Amino acid sequence: MSDTELQAQAVRLHELAATDDGRGPIADALLATDGNELRELLATLDTQGDHRDVEWIVYQYLDSDQRTAVLGHIAEASGTWPECVRVVVDADDTLFSAINDSVYPRGVLYPGVLEFVALCGRCAPAIVVTARPEVLEDRLRRRLDGYGLVDVAVLSGRLGQLSTYDAMAARKAVNLEHLMALHPRDRFVLIGDDGQGDVMLARQAIAQWGDRLAGVFIHHVAQGPVTPVDGIAYFRSYLEAAVAAQRLELMRRSDVQTVARSARDGLASLQFDTPARERAAKVEFNQALELADVRVKPLPLPKAPPDVVLQPSAM
Repeated sequence: MSDTELQAQAVRLHELAATDDGRGPIADALLATDGNELRELLATLDTQGDHRDVEWIVYQYLDSDQRTAVLGHIAEASGTWPECVRVVVDADDTLFSAINDSVYPRGVLYPGVLEFVALCGRCAPAIVVTARPEVLEDRLRRRLDGYGLVDVAVLSGRLGQLSTYDAMAARKAVNLEHLMALHPRDRFVLIGDDGQGDVMLARQAIAQWGDRLAGVFIHHVAQGPVTPVDGIAYFRSYLEAAVAAQRLELMRRSDVQTVARSARDGLASLQFDTPARERAAKVEFNQALELADVRVKPLPLPKAPPDVVLQPSAM
């Protein structure tokens, strides 16, 4: 199929998924598509802009027999697919400040995060995994669109799974397991934070799918020091994350410089509510800059009395 034909097919299947009688036609269409065309069709289905993405269609819309047949077909067809590194990223306090971050204003997209996500996963758009229930997905998508993350796949949680961090982590683990089956040739970069169960998810993922993980990055927003975990790179700024990604050979030095410039520009233009918070964010960036060994100037720090400066959480 040509690109135009693939797009038309994806639109048709996406529309069928909004009906009660589309299961058979969708399953038949996926089973009739082979090789790289199947991979491209699945990828195009993930860019239709709502919850009816590949994961939802296969795991919630199709019946169990259709699901088993489609997953078996994907596993067989994927033998000819080139390996890809896909980024799976949390939303709250990972893409943008939302709940537990004591430094950045609420709703702020973290400086350098878009470049970090794009450079870690060059061959495919990011996949957003969130504990937010599906009923709130449209609101999250509008926010992501505003940040420039247009038509990405969003894997949501359930209303009954917001009660504990264990429940949130368990739901995200199910979503990750689905992604492993839908992309059997690919490796994954996981990006989360230590505020809402992502560390539990990371531990489980490393234990269960360690060979499928290209890197695990956790944004440190919780109070107190980090408890180191083998296989997890904790970070306070996305420049620090980029330095860790370079060590894992996910990035080149020029990529780290790209993240550094973007993060610096974003921080320089950001309006903080207090000089103490601004100083804390810029100190984090400047400390990471010392490790990055790139040609980017450190940020000047605002004046603030030492006794009121909000210090970054101890690493």
